[in-house]
Amino acid sequence: MRLLRLMVPFVALSAVVGAQPAAVTPVGVGPFAVGFTISKEGEGWYLSHGGSNWGFRCDLIAHRSKGYGAVIMTNGDNGGRLIAALREKISRGSAWDMYDKPLTR
Repeated sequence: MRLLRLMVPFVALSAVVGAQPAAVTPVGVGPFAVGFTISKEGEGWYLSHGGSNWGFRCDLIAHRSKGYGAVIMTNGDNGGRLIAALREKISRGSAWDMYDKPLTR
């Protein structure tokens, strides 16, 4: 499978983070911000949000401060497996910091 690589600035994320940092900061109990889940993966902090409806699945993941990420949309009830495979290929192929070895503290 050949992966199509699109280089599009994540302007929307930059606007959200710049205008309202609370939108990507956990609030209350748990890893939830306003509309996003915030999680530490490897050495990076990521925000994510997914959704589904009959016949559709989608997923968004982005680095909280570096701005890179991916949005994947499928038109199938079993799109979750495709999303997981594409997310793995995109993140490994782009050397996201979720695969960095833990820093010695």
